[in-house]
Amino acid sequence: MGHSPSLLNTLNLTEEQLTAYLNQHPPGPSDERSNRKFPRFAYRMEDGIVLELLSSSSPDECSRVAPRDLSVGGIGFLHRGALPGGTPVAIELRNKSSHPTRVTGRVVQCFGLTSDTYDIGVAFDQPIDINPFMAVGKRSK
Repeated sequence: MGHSPSLLNTLNLTEEQLTAYLNQHPPGPSDERSNRKFPRFAYRMEDGIVLELLSSSSPDECSRVAPRDLSVGGIGFLHRGALPGGTPVAIELRNKSSHPTRVTGRVVQCFGLTSDTYDIGVAFDQPIDINPFMAVGKRSK
């Protein structure tokens, strides 16, 4: 599956690097991954998804990010910049009819993969039904 040039340019990665990072286990302690409340499933969108940084002190900022995995309680993705824990965000997920659904949450993890590419975990404010979104993304355990 190829990724759009704009997504690759945003992340400053080659297609091979992006695929390798998306396919490896998420960084962080293995016991932390095993204590998750909800199972995560691979979730890949060729042209990425929209991340909106929500801030009361400055205008909201949007970026396109590469999703890694999705669960009822959160999402993991690659982004070209670190995000502090607790940062409020909104994610646009697309369902099988291509209608975007805005889901809000907060950054709970941020690990550096390269000097400017980060693996970020967001916990949703409310659990979601992932089935409509998994129909358009790649689903696997």
